[in-house]
Parts: sequence; C-alpha cells; structure tokens
Amino acid sequence: MIVRLLMVMLLLMSRPAWAEWVRVTETIDGDVYYVDPAAIKKDDHFRRVWLLINLAKAQEGIASIRSIDEFDCREKRTRHASGARLPRTNGARRACHDL
Repeated sequence: MIVRLLMVMLLLMSRPAWAEWVRVTETIDGDVYYVDPAAIKKDDHFRRVWLLINLAKAQEGIASIRSIDEFDCREKRTRHASGARLPRTNGARRACHDL
C-alpha cells in the first residue's frame, strides 16, 4: 500500500499545486487517506508529505489523524516524522494526542 501511495503522490507532483486535501486511497476497513499536494517538499529523492487519515470508525475519541511522513523514493521506504490524533474528521479541532 505504501508503494501505491508513493506512486500517486509522485503523479500529483507533476501537476499544478492545489490548496486542498486530495483523496488518495481507501483501505479495506474504510479509512480514507488524503494528501496535501501544495505542501509536498522535495529534497533529492526524498519527499516530505502532509497526510490526513479519516478513520471509518472513531476509536477512543479519535476520528482522524494528521501527520507528516517522509518517503525515500530511491529505497522505497517511509517513516513517520510527526502527527496528531484528532477528535473530528478532516483534521478539525485541536489534537487529542500527539503521535
């Protein structure tokens, strides 16, 4: 799934930037992933990306997750840089917990 997400993000980078979240994929459980193409940062073969995940079912008061993830396009690796768990969908409201 990470490779699929990476490929979609690379395609988005070749187009003009939008100032809104763009739906990327939906998991089998119904969680929906979005990316902010205007906030993608390039550094050689690395990409730093803002992700928003709307959970299909809120868990322990958490309805969405907003995070910054880093992708190594050469080695096809990813790592989580930072993020927050949020009580409403679409990243609304203040964070319940930092990741």
